Amino acid sequence: MKQNLIETLLDISEQEKERLLAAIQIDAITESPYLEKESTESQEYRQFFQSLFQEILHFEDNEQQLLFEIARYVRHKYLENKGNLRGVIEITNACERSCNYCPMRIENEELGDRYNFSSEKILETAIEIKEAKIPIVFIQAGEIKATTKTVSRAIPKIRQLFENNVIILLNLGDKPKEDYTILKEAGANQYIIKFETSNWNLHKQARGYLLSDRLNRIDDLLSLGYEVGSGTIVGLKAVNANGKIEIEQTPKMLANDLLLAMRKKVHMCSASPFVPGKGTPLAQMSAGNASMTLNWMALARIMMPKVMIPSVSALNVLLGQDGQLKGLQAGANTITVNFTPPNYQDQYAIYSKQKRYKVKYEYALDIMEKAGIEPILLPNMPSRSFLLSQN
Repeated sequence: MKQNLIETLLDISEQEKERLLAAIQIDAITESPYLEKESTESQEYRQFFQSLFQEILHFEDNEQQLLFEIARYVRHKYLENKGNLRGVIEITNACERSCNYCPMRIENEELGDRYNFSSEKILETAIEIKEAKIPIVFIQAGEIKATTKTVSRAIPKIRQLFENNVIILLNLGDKPKEDYTILKEAGANQYIIKFETSNWNLHKQARGYLLSDRLNRIDDLLSLGYEVGSGTIVGLKAVNANGKIEIEQTPKMLANDLLLAMRKKVHMCSASPFVPGKGTPLAQMSAGNASMTLNWMALARIMMPKVMIPSVSALNVLLGQDGQLKGLQAGANTITVNFTPPNYQDQYAIYSKQKRYKVKYEYALDIMEKAGIEPILLPNMPSRSFLLSQN
C-alpha cells in the first residue's frame, strides 16, 4: 500500500508534472493573505501533491528504506551516481538581518568578533580548493552590502586561477537585482537563496520580512541566468516576545515547501533540520526531525530527479558521524567541504560554536565512496607553491 504512494508519483511524466505544477497558484502554496480565490484546478492539484507528500514524510523503518532505495534508483537513472563536492569559503559572519533561528543575527552579541575577508584572502583560500581538485568554489557570507564589491573583485581572479574550469556558487543573501547583475557579469554561475519556509506567516515571524520579497529575489536570479538553489528548514518555529511558540511547522507546510521549490524550478534544493543556536530567540527550542528531513530529501530527488541536493552538515549534528552518509543514502548527491581558515570557522556560527560540524575533504570523499557516488573532480593541478608564486 505504501509503495503505491511512491509509484503514483513515479508514474507522473515530466510533461504531466509540468502541467499540474503550472496550474497551482503560488499564493495558495504559501497561504498568502493576498490570495483572493484559488481556482478549482489549482486546489485539486495542490491537494493531490500535498496529500501524497505528507503521508510519505511520515515513513519509518521498512517504508522509509523503500523510499530511500527508490530515491537512489532515480539518482542513478538521471545522474549515473555522479556527485558534487563544493569547497566553501565563509567570508564574513557580519549580518544585517535578524532571523530568529540564526546565531549570526545582528542582535547576537554572544557571537563575538565579526570578521570580513578581503578579495585577496578569498583568492588565497580558493587555491586550496583548486589543489583539492574541487570544481565548485562556494562563497558564503552573512547578509551585508559590502560583499558585492569584495566578491565581484575576487571572482575574475578565481576564474583565472582555475583557467575558467570552475563553477562559482554564491550565498550572499538578499541584494538588489543590480548587485546580482554585477556578480553575474563578474563570472558567478550559481546562487543559493533559501526561502526556509513556504508559509507566509511563519516566514514573517521567523525572518522578519515578507516571503514575497524573498521569492522576488529568486525570480531576479533566475531571470539573470543563474542556476538557483533554495529549500527548507525542517522543524522551524516562531516564538513571541516571551519565548512561547506562536507558529510551529506542520507536515503540510513541509509538503508546500517541496511544492514551492518545484514550482520555482530551482536547480539545487536542500532540506536542513533545525538546530537551535545560542544567542537566538529559538535557543531553547527542540531540534528538527532528522528522519523527516531525510524523507523530504528523498521526495525531492524523486520529484526533481536532476537537481543538486546537498547532504548538509546539520545531519551530523543530530545523527552523529554518519548523518551526511544517511543523506546521500536518501538521494542526495552533494557534499560541501569547509575550506574557511580554521581560526575563522568557529566564528561563522550557522548553528553555534559548540554544535557546528566542519566537513573535511577526506571525510567527504570517504562517505561518497561508502554511498557509491563518484565525485566529479578536476584533472591534476599544479602544486600550491606554484599557484602562490603566480599571484
